[in-house]
Amino acid sequence: MTVPPPWFAAQLRETIAWCLPRVRVDEPRTCLRTHALAPLSDESWDRFPESRTIADVVVRRRRLLSEGGNAASGESIDGARLLLFEYDRSTCVGAPEYGSDRFFNECDVPPWDTWVGELSIEHRDVLIAWVPPEFVALAIGGIEEDAYGLFHWADKQPFPNFDTAWMAASG
Repeated sequence: MTVPPPWFAAQLRETIAWCLPRVRVDEPRTCLRTHALAPLSDESWDRFPESRTIADVVVRRRRLLSEGGNAASGESIDGARLLLFEYDRSTCVGAPEYGSDRFFNECDVPPWDTWVGELSIEHRDVLIAWVPPEFVALAIGGIEEDAYGLFHWADKQPFPNFDTAWMAASG
């Protein structure tokens, strides 16, 4: 994989710093959907992300981390993975929700606390989410129930032009 966009490293560190103290293995449905970061765009915010809601979550998380004096560390977390989710293709069938013990919501969306950012790849809007190691197995369970190919692990070269999109996001 080529060099990630300049915004990516900082936003990933912020995502990890925010999520780590909130992970509760017995609460996959709620622990990473904190009220303080709930997307605000409209009544469907909890089901469908969109560019402005993704950006809003990122900005509010950065502000809250800064206000709380929490520095976003650069530490790597063994076992965590980056997930790419084609949110504009979601059908809200709900199978990934139940396959993941509700880590994904009814419209297949990963918890908003885990949202790192967004890329446009091959005319697809793709949400990048950080999956803590404690929830990787649950995410895999949900992905296995996905009949539409909406989920991709970033380390598996998910799209033929992934490197090109990654570089284009670098500005």
